[in-house]
Amino acid sequence: MGKELESIYETIEKKYGKIGLYRLVVKTKISKNRAKEIEDDPELISLVKKNIVELGFVYIEPQRSKSRFARLASFIRRRKR
Repeated sequence: MGKELESIYETIEKKYGKIGLYRLVVKTKISKNRAKEIEDDPELISLVKKNIVELGFVYIEPQRSKSRFARLASFIRRRKR
């Protein structure tokens, strides 16, 4: 169901830990478990990505490529100010 949202939340948790995930959950009002259950709506995904930027996180979508490492990699960088 919520494959893309789940992937976004897991990537944030890997890069920024529980505190980063908590900040995203508070900002979006969507928990990680709820993100797994709800369907991937383009408006909802864009809202979550907008909130990620507002928190100071940068979410870079995984690139589609023949390399399995490129498909598995999700890169998030802290936005430099």
